[in-house]
Amino acid sequence: MTENQPSRQGLYGLAAALLVLMLYVTYHAAFSPMARLHRAAKRGDVEVQFRLGICYLEGDGVWRDYDKAVKWLRMAAEQGDSEAQYRLGMHYYVPYVPGNQYDIDEVEKWLGMAAGQGHAEAQYQLGLYYFHKSQNNLSDFLGEQRLLTTDFNEAVKWARKAADQGHVKAQFLLGLCYYTPHDPQNIGEAVKWFRMAADQGYVEAQCMLGLCYMSDGNSKDMEEAVKWLLKAAEQGYDRAQVNLGIIYAQGKGVTQNRAEAEKWLRTAAEQGNEAAPGILNSLEP
Repeated sequence: MTENQPSRQGLYGLAAALLVLMLYVTYHAAFSPMARLHRAAKRGDVEVQFRLGICYLEGDGVWRDYDKAVKWLRMAAEQGDSEAQYRLGMHYYVPYVPGNQYDIDEVEKWLGMAAGQGHAEAQYQLGLYYFHKSQNNLSDFLGEQRLLTTDFNEAVKWARKAADQGHVKAQFLLGLCYYTPHDPQNIGEAVKWFRMAADQGYVEAQCMLGLCYMSDGNSKDMEEAVKWLLKAAEQGYDRAQVNLGIIYAQGKGVTQNRAEAEKWLRTAAEQGNEAAPGILNSLEP
């Protein structure tokens, strides 16, 4: 045997090391936590199917794989798991998320199933989906009377179900559905739902509640308008800041105050609000 030839003992050692490695890989593949999850999922364990789908969806412990995520989520969803139905519906609803595939039929199917089981977030998302759909399809207005379409009615239906469960975004959405200026019946319903969300600190609802009170223009309502717009403006909401600036510039419901008007309009402008600079420049010197 030459110096460069490996010894028989060395070859045996290499073979033994490879055998140990193969046994380790085989054992790991068969008995690792992920392998156990796969076996349980294949046996039909709905909770495990959902967990496995989320693992692949989020890349938790495995390489992210959207096809496998959909596969396992669908299995759980078909067994009636409402959270899997919701996550599957959202997978088809949000096309700008990497890996998602927009599909209206799948959105309505899976969000509808989850919402029907009382899943509040699914109810809200389904209401939001129908609300946007109704706005895209709606072009016919009769004065201040909104043309109620099937999609709009569905939006109200599902938003109300989630809102009744205390879902703050659904309460705001329901307020938007009823927000029709100069219609006392609808504006009253809008105020009801905006206030529920506003009382929970939801900034957009605080602003819209202020705008509802602005629509009447009497002094008592203007005080409420300022109150709610100020709450939203102090949280950095630029639309509220602009409207608050206009109120102080015009002196409606408050003492006219140019300095306050400029302050809020400038604050909104600094945040990129497109309307604020023009209004600021239009203030009389």
